[in-house]
Amino acid sequence: RAMLFGLQEAGGYNPTQLVRYWEFIRASDPKPIRYNHAFFRDPPPNILDLLGVGFAIAPVDEPPETGAEILVQERGYALFRLSDPPPLVSVVHEWTVVSSSSDSLGAVTDPAFGPRATAILEEDPGLAGEPDDAGGSAPAEGAVLARAHQRVRFRAVADGPAVAVVRIPFDPDWHATVDGRAAPVLVT
Repeated sequence: RAMLFGLQEAGGYNPTQLVRYWEFIRASDPKPIRYNHAFFRDPPPNILDLLGVGFAIAPVDEPPETGAEILVQERGYALFRLSDPPPLVSVVHEWTVVSSSSDSLGAVTDPAFGPRATAILEEDPGLAGEPDDAGGSAPAEGAVLARAHQRVRFRAVADGPAVAVVRIPFDPDWHATVDGRAAPVLVT
């Protein structure tokens, strides 16, 4: 239905999936999966946050989290709005550089991982200073200005070194500009 109505979703069936996403689904919520289903039975909060999930379908008597609001229900299931949906773009002052995609996968699927405050990178961002040099500075922020098919335009503001995290699965053909100049896109 998501494809039919032009919606984004974190799961479903798609015969073609990005390899990293395919691996992420299987590592974050281990279960027997036939074919290329990509669904979650009971994802932890960090996984919902990392994928930018703001709504979930679940049995009416088993809300996905405390405080989730029922928007509509039918035949024992409900569409819930999560109480604190993550932003599409967040800007963080803290990051950890890991040496491989398997280390990255292990870090982000750890239940203690907090994707709103920390980024896991597979290469050094090359920023002046070190992570968390922002010290007591104001929190960084990101705001989506426009979103269209295959494009997201956002404004990011931070005092000190920071990394903008966009909650869309990485693709090697992405490109970015910052203030009109080409900028690196990092696996985050």
